Amino acid sequence: MFGRRGRRGHYQRRRLNSVRKMRGHFWTVGPTLIGKLRAPGLPDGQKLVALAEDQAFGTVEVTGILNDVGADTLVLLLHGLGGNADSIYVRDACGHVIQAGFSCLRMSMRGADGSGEDIYHAGLTADLTAMLGHMALQKFSRILVVGYSLGGHLALKAASEGLDARVKAIAAVSAPIDLSPGASSLDEPRSFFYREYILQELRAMHQRASDRGRHQTTISSVKKTRRLRDFDELVVVPRFGFKDLEDYYETASVKDDLHRIKIPTLYVGSRIDPMVPLYLVEHWLEAQNHIETKWLDDGGHVYFPKNIDLGFAEKPGLIPQILGWFG
Repeated sequence: MFGRRGRRGHYQRRRLNSVRKMRGHFWTVGPTLIGKLRAPGLPDGQKLVALAEDQAFGTVEVTGILNDVGADTLVLLLHGLGGNADSIYVRDACGHVIQAGFSCLRMSMRGADGSGEDIYHAGLTADLTAMLGHMALQKFSRILVVGYSLGGHLALKAASEGLDARVKAIAAVSAPIDLSPGASSLDEPRSFFYREYILQELRAMHQRASDRGRHQTTISSVKKTRRLRDFDELVVVPRFGFKDLEDYYETASVKDDLHRIKIPTLYVGSRIDPMVPLYLVEHWLEAQNHIETKWLDDGGHVYFPKNIDLGFAEKPGLIPQILGWFG
């Protein structure tokens, strides 16, 4: 099939692809491991507690940590699935925001802070809406939202529904767009390490909520889950009243709502992201002329090299570049 040169070129391309994939894994895992040893230091912030309306419990608490530097602009950061306001990438981003002279709010979705308050899902925009309405945030005239992974999806979904008028722009980093194939991709054998890391956090969150009597799904059945789709079916679907698993994914996904977003929107992703593959996202964004998209040949899932340049600012790095795009 191949001549000698053809075989050599074929193997060189395979080797190059393997190296690129390994870099994707490195940039997904490496910064987290390094960060656990050297977590970014931040000034003490003010804990905020907002109340989100909920059909089952009336209201549930949503928390955040505010670093108010006296600026008129607030940058709100949303974590990804299995994360929280203290995730390494969120803390690192907050440090860059403060250095740039903006106030910063690191928000945790309900239950992500370890309180056992509840669990969350990928389309639960009520939590973001509740936090934006907090009295402590009324002083800010301009709010910018940066969401990572599931947090990016949530920001897009919320923007498609209409946000507080003070939210002037959003940026989604490594965010899924269509939840069903995204969950299936994470459930593939090649994603075992990432999937188990996420499920470990989700199972613990469910355990804490169950200890408070807030969930009926048995602990033993949830502990046995080894796929993200199984967790969603056992826990998310009954908790939030979806008809079935696909009803949840179809209802919560932003894929068919992107055209409703009316504020400036930026999407940043890596072509070698091992958790949210390019092919699952790119075609949804290509049809949206109002969403500016930047694909990078390096980086991984939510983490990127410090020297990346998106062409938006003189200072390199993901957050400095996003802040430059915000203007």
